[in-house]
Amino acid sequence: MNIIEITGAPCSGKSYYINNVLKGDYSSLPIYGNHLSKKIYFETAQKISLFFLGVMCSILSIDLIKFVLKNNNLASFSDKMKMLFFTFLKIGRFHFLNALFSDKTIVIDEGVSHLPFNLMLTEENDIKTMLSFFPKSFYFVDVWLFKEKEHVLLWRLRNRGHKKVLKDSDMIPFVKNNLKISSVVKVHYENSFCHYKEIVSYEE
Repeated sequence: MNIIEITGAPCSGKSYYINNVLKGDYSSLPIYGNHLSKKIYFETAQKISLFFLGVMCSILSIDLIKFVLKNNNLASFSDKMKMLFFTFLKIGRFHFLNALFSDKTIVIDEGVSHLPFNLMLTEENDIKTMLSFFPKSFYFVDVWLFKEKEHVLLWRLRNRGHKKVLKDSDMIPFVKNNLKISSVVKVHYENSFCHYKEIVSYEE
């Protein structure tokens, strides 16, 4: 099985690429993930099942739980609990799809490789720690990191908004933090995954 994961900063062109390029060039590939998924929309019961699958498949579950809960980049306890759920959900979804489509190529939008962005891990040591929790099976993921210039990200963010940006003064720090994450993961993803490439936004 070949898993392609699409990741990158918000407004870096991931959605545009999936809708306007990927679905045209690779229209036969099933795409899983968020609102862009065209095959399966995971309902609440399925999400809970995948969460527990993720916990069971994570050998270092306790350490991973502690790591997420101690993350100072997440403002509130409810944010930490929400991100803890989605961390194990992504891990569980990976193992579920890996078993379901062992002989096919699939695309996952914002899968396990997107966790540093979800958790806002701007420090290199934190990203290295996050990667240490990944099982060896994650190594075979083909990661596509989308990149874009700061002024373009800001322009798109002003036009579209983002659930983590509650006021205008949050925009620049949010974009700068995500750009920092992109630069740090680049170094480690080249060694942590068997295939890694960067894509400059195709968006007009």
